[in-house]
Amino acid sequence: MLTAAAIWGSSFVAIKLGLDAAPPATSAWLRFLVAGVVSTAGVAVLGRLRLPLLKEPIILAIAAVNAGGFLLQYIGLADTNSAVAALLANIGVVVVAILAVRWLGERMTAGLLAAVGLAFLGGTLLATRGDLATLATPGFRGALFVAAASFVWSLFVVLGKLAMARGVATESEISWAVLALSAVMLLPPAVAIDGVPALASLPAEAWWAALYNGVLCSSVAYVIYMRGLRELSATATAVLTVAEILVAFALTAAVFGYVVAGMEAVGAALVVAAILIASLASPQGEGAAPPVSGGEPEPP
Repeated sequence: MLTAAAIWGSSFVAIKLGLDAAPPATSAWLRFLVAGVVSTAGVAVLGRLRLPLLKEPIILAIAAVNAGGFLLQYIGLADTNSAVAALLANIGVVVVAILAVRWLGERMTAGLLAAVGLAFLGGTLLATRGDLATLATPGFRGALFVAAASFVWSLFVVLGKLAMARGVATESEISWAVLALSAVMLLPPAVAIDGVPALASLPAEAWWAALYNGVLCSSVAYVIYMRGLRELSATATAVLTVAEILVAFALTAAVFGYVVAGMEAVGAALVVAAILIASLASPQGEGAAPPVSGGEPEPP
């Protein structure tokens, strides 16, 4: 899970660089077009290309959540920096904790509760630098879009856990189906917002960003993520993936010269503490989805 988080942390900088060459909705679609093609080829080689999986209701729901979340994230990143975006993309930790209790039957232990609280507090300090006046800056609109994406993304964690618990498919099959469906679902909004994509005229930077995000950050990282999701509770998963914030901040400093200091550094320390607590607080055996009284829960 930490490996997937580290890869995703780098994606925020790659997305930001790609947005200099192509508009947000088109960039998001291009990413999943690449990811869909690569993952389809991968599962075909493995002999696991099961087209009926594309009709599974829970897979369709996961793909819709994924597509909607990334569309909001790309639009938001156009108006905010990659470090703050990585932070705001993880505020859904609290939402995941609530949804996991409601739909997965997970229990909120004292350790995980402390981890969620520290992650949220640390994230707030990183975003505001301890000064709420920063919320009035021009980047606040973009921050709202990224925050909205975080709430949508929180459903992805819970729905992914449900799919794994039900044995719908393997990690690679679920990843392929979600990536391929996301590409299809993102095309209509891309055309509606940016117009028909002129692929031949896109700058090289747009394609490099799409290849990096589509292959490494989607096709590869999704399989790693799903494998980790099988072994961890949804709440612990959400807190552990906050590690992508630290990677994004380090790369943002290296690429754009944005350095974490002062209250932001305090916030980063709290996030690290949250990750460590979450790693130790999840009780043995909680990774497997526990039975839910009254029958199997239905997806939202």
